[in-house]
Formats: sequence, structure tokens, C-alpha cells
Amino acid sequence: MNLSRKANEAFKLNKWDLAVARFSELCKKKPDDLVCQQKFNLAKIKAAHHHLEKADILFKNNYAEEALIEIEIAADLLPNDSTIQEKLKVIRTAIVSEQKVKQEQKEASSPASIILTAIQEPALQLKTNDPMDMQFDNISYKTILQTMSKVANVNIVFDADIEDKAITLHLNKVQFMEAAEIIATITGNAYKIINKSTLLFYPNTEQKKTYYIDEYVRVFFVSHTDVEDVARALRGALGLKSISTDKNLNTVVIKDTLNRIKTAENLIRIYDKPKPEVVIDVEIIELNRNKAQEYGLQIASASSQGINTSLVPDQEIKLDAGPIMSRSHFVLVNLPSLTFRLIKTSSDARLVASLPIRTVQGQTGRVRFGQEVPVPQTTFAPIAQGGVNQQPITSFVYRNIGINIDITPHIHLNNDVTLDVAIENSSLAGQGYGGIPIFGTSRVEKSIRLGENETTIIAGLQKEELRTIFEGIPGLSEVPGLGRIFARNSKTKDEIEILLALTPHIINALPLTPEDLQIFPIEERISPGPGAPRIHEQTPTEEEKQNDLFK
Repeated sequence: MNLSRKANEAFKLNKWDLAVARFSELCKKKPDDLVCQQKFNLAKIKAAHHHLEKADILFKNNYAEEALIEIEIAADLLPNDSTIQEKLKVIRTAIVSEQKVKQEQKEASSPASIILTAIQEPALQLKTNDPMDMQFDNISYKTILQTMSKVANVNIVFDADIEDKAITLHLNKVQFMEAAEIIATITGNAYKIINKSTLLFYPNTEQKKTYYIDEYVRVFFVSHTDVEDVARALRGALGLKSISTDKNLNTVVIKDTLNRIKTAENLIRIYDKPKPEVVIDVEIIELNRNKAQEYGLQIASASSQGINTSLVPDQEIKLDAGPIMSRSHFVLVNLPSLTFRLIKTSSDARLVASLPIRTVQGQTGRVRFGQEVPVPQTTFAPIAQGGVNQQPITSFVYRNIGINIDITPHIHLNNDVTLDVAIENSSLAGQGYGGIPIFGTSRVEKSIRLGENETTIIAGLQKEELRTIFEGIPGLSEVPGLGRIFARNSKTKDEIEILLALTPHIINALPLTPEDLQIFPIEERISPGPGAPRIHEQTPTEEEKQNDLFK
């Protein structure tokens, strides 16, 4: 059963994938057959909608991974179908959300997260934390803090090196810790919670920070990102100095305050994400065109170019006395022949290769078609230690010749893909001194930005060889006009052109969440937010509610 019959049979039996495969092969053999092309396109449409229906059923039954496989097949068959592309985005979004939930559950149950969460600063217990109105003009800030301590029923102590000064303070509707932070900021001080009822104020200097601030150590296990890249980001963004990495365990060790370690944890969580993956369909077409033209009279002796004959004596001639030798005793050998040539040839050859390359963000995928050629390299070393470099040592390195393709993808947030492409076509061009090979190389480098499932064609990698041969009898071949008729004229033209078709398909996009794009503060010692000291409010008695200074 021939291929055409097999393709039509698969089409009649509604075996769409098989029909697509067979019609594809048939159309390659018959590129000018319009009926074959029409049936091939119809089979692709039928197969794409069949996989779309299967994807819908699987997705409704919560089989998102299996549905993704089906919808990606449909997208490969019909890359410009808007319905299929929209369904593909919906399924991928659902998978990313599901993976995010699983990752959050995994991180929440990890021992490292539990240990870090368990470490908390002492909670300051206040008698009341109701908003207050404060009006002070040119009053010592120590006096203001001491008055606040009486209202909140907490102790406030001062470092021995702290300097008192008068300030003016007008605040409305502020809580106790907000007022304490404002006073510490405008006076150049910092504070630390000693225990549940004591707050310490000290000068905000590096020496005092080193003395009062507690430091912790945290080990972060990085799964997807290079630890050196993470360490550089932490040093640049947070200014962390006590940080080290271990490439064998892929860990980052940080020594700093608890709040800054929490900030580093947020940054690492954003950095440590799986790299996006992409499959690039590569189709290579090599066009070889050969044209030759030859005409003229070729005069040549057997097994040699031109006239190469000789006059030799007969083997029966003897050196005995007798009559003088005649012409019949000599033989003329290797007589030239006269050949008239009028030839014109033209040939086309096409090499097609199709293969997928799967790689991740920023890593180069490589394809090599051809062979490896050994190239000698000679270095010189001393015969004895400390001597002159005069002993030659020859080694060999292997160079790939043929078609070499390097593709590096960069995936954008909108699912566009930038491909850095380098195409090289190399061949042996001859031999140099000492038999060292000489290479001929053509190279193209481009950066292309494509949408998902969009195809681009790269051309321009072309090589042309022109050879002209003129052979004739000296003198006769130089006669103007007739000289070329009595000579052999040969002209050969070889053209090689490489065409490359690239189509990217995103397998896994960058799993970004809305929280990853938010601005978060660097949690210093005195700053509101998640890292600020905890406050426990005490219920005051009726007598304690009376206050003349605060409304």
C-alpha cells in the first residue's frame, strides 16, 4: 500500500493525527500537489479541534497537566487559532496557581520557616493603646517619654551616653509606639524592648547598635537560582555584610538582625523560582545548487592532459650488422585524441532536518550537524625544570565542521521569547603548511523577539564557489576568436544556502505572583509594619483613665 493510499485511509477513518503525519510526509515528496496540501491542512484543523475537545474534558475533570499536553498539541497544529491560544493561557494560569498553592503549603510546613517564626522579640504590654493627642512646646523629650510611660504603665530607661534636648511636638491621634518612633527619629536615637514592661532608648550609632541589637544566623537552601547571584542581590539591595555561600549544598548563610533576616527571606523567595522552560522547533533547509558549463575541442593523450606522445624503437630491433634501419622499425605510442565537448548541467539538492530543542531561560541549546576534525596544537615546554621552553609537545583539539547552531532563549513576562541565535556553516577548504587543515566558515548572529508559537525564518547564510578552467594547445588556443574553440572551456558554479525556521513554545513560564511585584520595606530596628515590636494592651482601671496632659 503506497503512502497516498495510507494517508487517505487514515483521513476516512478519522484518525487525524495519523493523517497529519502521513500527509505531511506525502506533501514533502510532492510539494506541488495542491490536493495533497488541501487535505493536509484540513487534517491539521480536524486534529487540532479533536485535541481541543479532549483538553476541555480533561480540564473540567481537574486533570490540568494532561489537558495542557492536549492543548499544546492543538496549538502546534494551529498556532494562529485564537480560541486555542486563549484556552492554552487559561490552563497554564490554572497550573501556575495550583503550583503556587502547593509551594506555599510546602514552605509553611518546612522546619526552617517554623523555627524562624518561633523567634520573636519580647512583646511590650501596654495598659492602653488608644490614640492620643500630644501638644508639647520646647519640652525635654525625656520628660515627654517619662510622661508617656506613666500613661501606658511601662518603664522607659535611657543609655548613659544619651543627650537630652528640648523639642516641640504636636501630634494628633497617635498610638504609643508611633509616638515613641517619632521621638526617636527626630532626636537621633533608637530603642529596644528589654522585656514586656521596659523600653530602652540609646544613641543611634554603629557602636551602640553593635552593643544592643541581637543578631541571628539563618541558613537558606536555594533550589533554582545560583547562590552567588542571590548573595550579590542581598549585598546590593540590603547591604548585608555577614553573608556566605556554599555551592556544594547550594545554601546561603546570613548573620544579621531578625528583621533584616526576614527581609532577606522575602527577597530570596522572589529570586528562588524555577527558570522558565521553552521548546524551540528547529527546521534546517540546506540548498545546494550546482551549475556547470563545458565546451570546446579537447586534445589530450591517454591518461594525461594535452599532447604527451613518444617515438620508441621496435622491440625486435637487434644491434647486429645489417642494412640501415627504416621507419618501420620505430613505433609512435600514446597518440593524442581529439574530443569535442558541449555540456551544460544544473542540479539542486536539499537537506531538511527538523528537531526540537528544550532549554531553560538564559542557557544555550546547541545543535551540531557534521563531523569533528582533529586540529594539531603545539606548545613548548622546558626539557628540565627551570630551563628554556624548547621541547615541542603536540596535542589535538577537535573542531566541529558542518552546520552548528546555538540558541539562547530569554522569556519575557508577556510570554514573548527573545532568541539569541548563532548559525555557523563551516567546511574544509584545503590543507596548509604541514598538512594542517584550513577551514572555510560563514556565520550569522541575530537576536529575534517572537510571540509564543510564532515562526521566523533566518536566511542569508550563503556560500558561492566559481571555478573556471581553460586548457588548450599553446599557440593554437591563443588565436583570437578561434582559440576558445580549439581549447577546453569549463565553468562550474556551486551555491550553498542555509535557511533556518524557528518556532518557540513555552513549557513553563516564570511563576510570578502579585505579591512578588509589591514594594516591601527594609525592616530596620525602628519601622512600622510586620517587623515592628508587638504590643499587648492591658485593660486600665477607672482611676488610671484620668490624665491631665493627654486628651
